[in-house]
Amino acid sequence: MRPNHRAKPRRPLHYLAWIERGEGVPPLKCSFSDVSEDGARLRVDDAQAIPQTFGLRLLADGAPKRLCHVVWRSETEIGLRFDQPATARNSLNRA
Repeated sequence: MRPNHRAKPRRPLHYLAWIERGEGVPPLKCSFSDVSEDGARLRVDDAQAIPQTFGLRLLADGAPKRLCHVVWRSETEIGLRFDQPATARNSLNRA
């Protein structure tokens, strides 16, 4: 296992979410692999289908939502940074 040199440590998390791709386009289902205060790694079917900037729905009904952008991609995973600051209402990284 590689050492983690991130400023904010990530913790494993297996949680479903939905990626918004624009008005009138159905959201894509994804799942968290890990998460930190600043970002996360998501498993997706096709990383190339994910826009560079997107809204991430934490519940199927659309709320709460985090604004994110992609920082890296593999075939079936993306690394993202949260653009919107965490709040008690929208954070997955609660203690």
